[in-house]
Amino acid sequence: FLLSVGVTCPILSRLGDIHGHKKLTLLTLIITAVGVVISIFAPTYPLFLVGRVCLGFCPAITPLSVGVFRNSLPERSTRFGIGAIAGSMTAGSATGMITAGYIFNATHSFAWVFASWLILLIPSVIVVALEVPESPSLMIKNRMDWPGAAALAIGVSSLLFGLAWGPRVGWGQPTVIVAVLLSAAAILGWCLIESRTARPMVDLRMLTSRAARPFYISSFLWGAAVYGSQTTFVLFM
Repeated sequence: FLLSVGVTCPILSRLGDIHGHKKLTLLTLIITAVGVVISIFAPTYPLFLVGRVCLGFCPAITPLSVGVFRNSLPERSTRFGIGAIAGSMTAGSATGMITAGYIFNATHSFAWVFASWLILLIPSVIVVALEVPESPSLMIKNRMDWPGAAALAIGVSSLLFGLAWGPRVGWGQPTVIVAVLLSAAAILGWCLIESRTARPMVDLRMLTSRAARPFYISSFLWGAAVYGSQTTFVLFM
């Protein structure tokens, strides 16, 4: 799931800038719903992992929603919308975990926990399709920075593989060392690609802006709390 999030989130958000945030939001919700169905009925563990990969598309809804607000609403309303997203994500994370516990205790099946997602996903698809406006000014002339996307995907996936595999087999194992070195090389290559591309997937000048640093710090802390707690819960269960 974390691997899928790390790879798909920046790619989908950039594709939303090019092809329309509403279209990519609908696509993300549909892929997430497909992932839920696969997770419920998967007869084998590898197929279950495919469902988890599809569920990793879901967090891309956040940057896509920000794009919808930015292009469709006045500045003051945009701030309110982004704040509402942050608040609803926090409330949803808290109540969702508790609700999932009650569902599991009542049914003794994780399949029903996944099925509860559909209660939210299906109405979301309908509301987005009918009510959310399409971005009025799309960057049609832009093309997707696929070399940058590939380098970022390799860098993130290699790093996560090394961090996940290291404690199991030992940090000195060749596979772990190769994964970490490959990650460093891919991320360095990604920085070079982004700095030399006319329309990069991620503008590194904006990435290094001082004005954005508080946002990065708060996002990092929020991600550590959310995904760290998920890891703890999984190990406990």
